[in-house]
Amino acid sequence: MALSVDVDISKAVQVASTVLKKIPYATNTALTAVGKEIVEAERADLKARFQVRKQFILNRVRILQYSRANNLTMIVGIDGNVQGGKLLLPSFEDGGTKTPTGGPELAVPITGTAARPSFSDNIPRSMLYKVLQITRTSSSGAVQFKGKKRTFVIDGVGVFQRTGPKREEITLLYKFEASSPIRQRMRFRELAKEVFANRFKALWNQAFTAELGPR
Repeated sequence: MALSVDVDISKAVQVASTVLKKIPYATNTALTAVGKEIVEAERADLKARFQVRKQFILNRVRILQYSRANNLTMIVGIDGNVQGGKLLLPSFEDGGTKTPTGGPELAVPITGTAARPSFSDNIPRSMLYKVLQITRTSSSGAVQFKGKKRTFVIDGVGVFQRTGPKREEITLLYKFEASSPIRQRMRFRELAKEVFANRFKALWNQAFTAELGPR
């Protein structure tokens, strides 16, 4: 005896189609969530590894590109678009060498002086190298470089400040260096991979369940 059975799979196809349409939206939501967790983890790691003097530095770590349901690409990184020069922070991922960009030497502030009272302090604005406005002068036939705050330059040594009336009453504010080593101190890529591996699956399941729920 032959049996003929008709099965209506239209509902199943409709459900499957609906489920498939939800996947990119759930993925987009999960990517955004894990991206925010990566940013927070990176900022916390920076505070643990560096003496962070300005919140501005932490804010440079952010989601540079958010994903969309039709473009599931998210980029988390360090925003180097800052005024006044190249942001040094990314160089600490692999290490390297800091070289001068505005002259032949680096002016390195000396901790414990007016240029940087303590290691945790920012350089006071009035003592910034560019604000001192060190310019070339000529006195008694000798060429000198002097600036504000009774500062002057000894070529090849650094920037000094007169602290008293006597000739020897001077303090070295900035020491000139041809370059400065940048020690590898960050693990940005490694930490991002760890957070993604540990959290994305759970965040995706949560987002997918929410997408399938009642609207």
